[in-house]
Amino acid sequence: MIRSFFNILILLCVTLVTPGTIHANGNGVDVITSKANKPTLLQPVSLIRTNERISRNSAVSVQGLQGGHGSGTYIEYNGHFAILTARHVVDKADMFYVVTATEKVIGQVIWKSETHDIALLLVPKLDSRSSVTLSRNRETLNIGHKVVYSGYPASYDLITTRAYVSGHAVRYKATLLHGFVWFGYSGSGVFNISGELVGIVVAVGVERLGDHPQVLEDMVYIHELRPDHISRIKHAL
Repeated sequence: MIRSFFNILILLCVTLVTPGTIHANGNGVDVITSKANKPTLLQPVSLIRTNERISRNSAVSVQGLQGGHGSGTYIEYNGHFAILTARHVVDKADMFYVVTATEKVIGQVIWKSETHDIALLLVPKLDSRSSVTLSRNRETLNIGHKVVYSGYPASYDLITTRAYVSGHAVRYKATLLHGFVWFGYSGSGVFNISGELVGIVVAVGVERLGDHPQVLEDMVYIHELRPDHISRIKHAL
């Protein structure tokens, strides 16, 4: 199934554009204001901000020793630190650079899912990132649920994208988001509104327009983290 998935969808682990001179610093956060007589709006705004902060503070770039890159999420379990990313990002080697704005360490691949596009790299503790924990007790993503993910698409610095669940692709065991995705974003951790890590960005949708393939950069494929994934990740650590 993984191989079929790779053949039909365009995966996002390698940057295919020449680095430019414009880089997004991603420091801005949309601010939603509400009238004083509608205080109920303040709580969801606060949750969204927390959601984005957790996403950005745990995001890393996963870079091949010979070039190419994807993204990942810094996690911790029982005093051990690791990067959760997409399997296809790390399928060609066992060692990768894990990079932030101020750190560069070596990560070793220690686990790959046999059924989903998910993998794990063991790393030393990072001073510039805040690790997240894995939660078993969460709801499955449903249509309309809001999520957020951060990563390193193309030649840009850290970018954060808001999205919402728009459907499911049963054939690929994937959940579909309406958001933004591009090469280099693959492996980014997807967080729900409560700040829980719930999935991994794995691919972008592609359709044909006549004889030409058309990338649908707003059709995001993710693999949700299931209880059995979390058990295997913890066992690997």
